[in-house]
Amino acid sequence: MSTVAGTRLARAMGVHADKVQAFAKGHPGLVLAGGVVRDALMGRLVKDIDFAVEKGSARGAGKAFADAAGGALVMLGQDRLARVVLGDATVDFTPLRAKTLEEDLRLRDFTVNAMAVRMPWGRRAGIVDPTGGVADLEAKRLRICGPRSFRDDPVRLWRAHRQAVQLGLRVHPGTARLMSREARLAGKCSAERLRDELFKLFEGYRPAAVLRAAARSGVLEATFPVFRAMRNVRVPGGKGTIRVLDHTLEALEHLEDSLRRLRALYPKDASEMAAHLAEEPVTGRSRKALLGLAMALHDTAKPKTIRLTPKGDVHFYEHEHLGARLAAGILRDRLRVSEREIGIVAHVIHLHLRPGYLAGAGAVTDKAAYRMIRDAGDELFELVLHAEADRKATHHGRMRTARGQRGVVLRILAFRRDLRARVPAVRLVSGHDLMRELALEPGPLIGDLLRGVDEAVALGKARTRDEALAVARGLLPGLRKASAAPRTHAEDSLPARHLRRRSVCGAP
Repeated sequence: MSTVAGTRLARAMGVHADKVQAFAKGHPGLVLAGGVVRDALMGRLVKDIDFAVEKGSARGAGKAFADAAGGALVMLGQDRLARVVLGDATVDFTPLRAKTLEEDLRLRDFTVNAMAVRMPWGRRAGIVDPTGGVADLEAKRLRICGPRSFRDDPVRLWRAHRQAVQLGLRVHPGTARLMSREARLAGKCSAERLRDELFKLFEGYRPAAVLRAAARSGVLEATFPVFRAMRNVRVPGGKGTIRVLDHTLEALEHLEDSLRRLRALYPKDASEMAAHLAEEPVTGRSRKALLGLAMALHDTAKPKTIRLTPKGDVHFYEHEHLGARLAAGILRDRLRVSEREIGIVAHVIHLHLRPGYLAGAGAVTDKAAYRMIRDAGDELFELVLHAEADRKATHHGRMRTARGQRGVVLRILAFRRDLRARVPAVRLVSGHDLMRELALEPGPLIGDLLRGVDEAVALGKARTRDEALAVARGLLPGLRKASAAPRTHAEDSLPARHLRRRSVCGAP
C-alpha cells in the first residue's frame, strides 16, 4: 500500500489541519477522500476538504464538526452533503455511494481523485487506492476510473479538460478518445453544476488552454452551439484570415497575460484593479471569472452580423449590441447566473469596442475620457482589460492599433485618478434640488440633468451649487427635445437593467 506522510496532509490543509485531526480522533469512520489526498501528494494547499463517512450519518458528522470548529453548516444535494464553511475554506461530509470505500472510490471521476486516507492519520498514512491513482499522479496522467464515467456525470468532460491543464497532467489516450466520442453528453450538463465548473475554469490557471482543449474534443460546441458558428466564420488576420473562435481564444490568452502582469502594465492602478477583480458579486464567483466569460462570449454575434462590402471588406455592424443580448441569454438560460452577474458581462460586451473607437478618433479630449468612465461605471477596469486584449488578438494592423488603444486606456485611467482627487464626493445639487428650482416633475429627465451636471463638474465648468443649477437650466431645453425623439437600435439592444451604471468616482 502506498503511503503519505502525515505532515504533508497537515501542510495541505494549513490552519485547519489541527481541527480536522482532533475531530477525527473522537469520530471514527471518517475518511479523507478525493482532491485533498491528491493535492497533499502534489504539495499543494487546499481550501476544500472532503470526508467520506463510513460510519454514522453525513449530517450528524457535519453538525458535530461545525459545532466543534465554529463553522456554519449548510446541507446540499438533497441533504446528502453536509458542508461546513470555515472562512474561505469548506469541509464536506458525504455518505459512501457504495457498500465499501473501495467501491465508492471506483465510482469517482478520475483515478487521481479516487484516493483516500482513513482518519486520524499517523506519522505515515496508508492510501486506499483501488484505481491506481498514485501511479497515474506520478506519471502526470489523467485517467477515468471507469468506462461509464462521463455518462454518469457529463460535467466530468469539462472537469477533465480543466484539471489536465490546471494540474499539469496529460489526458490518457483512452480517456481522450472516450471524451471525443461522448462529447455530445456535455449538452446535458445541469446548469448549476456546469456554471460552478466554468467559474472554477475562469478563476484558475490558463482558461484559454482549457477552452482550446474543449474545442478540439467537441465538448465546447456540444455545450454551447454558438461556438460552432464562430468556428466557421473568418475575419481578416495577418496575411490571410482567422476564425472568430481562434480570435476569441487568442484574446483570452492576452487577457491572461495582462492579469499576470497588472503591476507592470498598470503600475498606478494595479492594486485597485486586483482588489476590484477579486470582488464577488455572488459568493464564490469573482469579477475576474466574469471578465473571462465576457471575453469568451464577446464575439458570439459575429456569425449573425457578418456583412461583405462590394470591395470585399468584412464588417460586423453592431455585433457588440446583439452579442451582449446573446451572452445575457446564455448566462441566464444555460448557466443560471444572477441578474447582477449578467449585467456585468453584458455591459462589458456592449461597450467593448468603445476604447477602439476613441483610439481611431485621434486625441482623446477630457469630455471623451469622462464619458467613457461614466458609461463604463463599475466595469471600467474590466472594459479596459478586455479592450486591450481584444485589440492584441486583432491581427489586421495589430501593432499600430494596439499601441494607439493602449495610449487611450492609459489616458482614461489617468483622467479617472485626477477625477477622484478633485471631484467632490457629494453632488453639488440633488434631484430634489432640480425639481424644486426648475419646477420639474419626477421622471427620467431628472437623471439626464444630473448626468449633465456631473459632466460639467468633472470638466471644471461648475464648481458651486449656483453654477451647477445654471448648467442644468442650460441643458433643459435640449434634453426635453431629445426625450421626445425615438430611441436608437443600440439603446434598445439591452434591457434597461443592464445599462444602468453607478455614478463616477463614488459620487451618489
